Amino acid sequence: MTTYNLDETVDVFVAPYEGKKMCYQMVRFSERPNQKIIGDIDLNKDKLIIYGTEIKEAAMLQKLYDCLRLGPSGTVFVNLPNSVNNILRKELQQKDEEIAVMWSLLEASKKQMEALKEQLSIEAELKSIKSMSKLKEKVIELDEQLCKTNKESQEIKAKLQKMQDRVSSVEVDLQLTKTRLESSDNKIIELEQRLSSFGKEGQMKEAELIKLQDQISMIMADQVKSMNISFEFNEPKDMEDQSCFRECNTNKAVEIVDE
Repeated sequence: MTTYNLDETVDVFVAPYEGKKMCYQMVRFSERPNQKIIGDIDLNKDKLIIYGTEIKEAAMLQKLYDCLRLGPSGTVFVNLPNSVNNILRKELQQKDEEIAVMWSLLEASKKQMEALKEQLSIEAELKSIKSMSKLKEKVIELDEQLCKTNKESQEIKAKLQKMQDRVSSVEVDLQLTKTRLESSDNKIIELEQRLSSFGKEGQMKEAELIKLQDQISMIMADQVKSMNISFEFNEPKDMEDQSCFRECNTNKAVEIVDE
């Protein structure tokens, strides 16, 4: 089924179809007198729309078929009966009212859309403000953490400085101890050298003492021998004189040993 509207162009017109009831032919007006049929309209099958209203009733279609006329410039005129015209106008008025209602609904929808856009914009701005507030809170929290970290870092630096000072003090003490140990080592070496020297001197003294003892022993042996010989020749002498003589010799020997 084809839909036709009577708002035709100037070079196309509609004419009754000869020999066919309720049918029209669409003719190219610019090609007259050799006019060319470009299409047929069959009101029994096709749609006819007047004033934006589709004509469906058969009686009305018959009346319209009788009213269709071709104008001199190719324009189609429709002489509508009053009954048909009133019905069409009522339908047109109803459609106009429906269109007005639709326009009012559209305007209301536009206003609602504008209000919704404004609300969405406000909500987006509020979300942005909230996000900015959260961001500021986060920044403040990070600043507090940074301050806390800096404080802890300062405390750690102070502890490290104390430890470094203690290490420096220990190093100084170690250096002093090392110096003292080196001095003690030198003194020990010096004492060892002196002890070694004293040992050598003692060995020399001991050797000299042994030598003196040997000499004394020889002297005493010679004296004893001399005394024995003298005793043989001086037998009547008093024994006390001999004891004194021996004591004197013994004291001399002791003095020599002490020296």
